Amino acid sequence: MAIETYNRLLELELAAAVAEAKADYAAGRYNTDSVEDHIKQISDAR
Repeated sequence: MAIETYNRLLELELAAAVAEAKADYAAGRYNTDSVEDHIKQISDAR
């Protein structure tokens, strides 16, 4: 794969991730927990 193609795919992937994050934020799919609370939630889920 040419480096130009690879770089373009990376740009598209980043654009898709940004669009998804914006959609999640607009829909209220986020939280404002502290880092410590988030780590605890992840640890408790295992």
